[in-house]
Amino acid sequence: MEYDYEHIHLDGYCLTTWREIRQHLDVLFNMLNIFGLNTKTIHIPFQVWGYICFQRNLGCQIVLYIHTPNSDFDDFSMNFSDISDSPTINRRHKEVLLYLESIMAKGYDIRYSKNCDGEPEIFITIKL
Repeated sequence: MEYDYEHIHLDGYCLTTWREIRQHLDVLFNMLNIFGLNTKTIHIPFQVWGYICFQRNLGCQIVLYIHTPNSDFDDFSMNFSDISDSPTINRRHKEVLLYLESIMAKGYDIRYSKNCDGEPEIFITIKL
């Protein structure tokens, strides 16, 4: 699913340490916050969400998606299925879970899933 959409990798490479992941999560949430603050000034339909995936052999991927209607596809608005409130990441990623718990209080919705390879993924949206 994710490869069907234009997206921005915030770093261009995979992250492996909490220090790297934390820096990129901070950037992701700053960018999401900018969209949240400017929602009323954007006059075209759009969706924006953050995406985190822990790939077995590649490390952590952190992505920002900006989705608008496209005449070539009938997929706007994007609806996510098979997601839940229950984390799919394990204790090894304890710092990520604690970080996400703290960020939810700031108006973000966090949902968890597993991709087709069984790898944990996280979807982040802004509560408006």
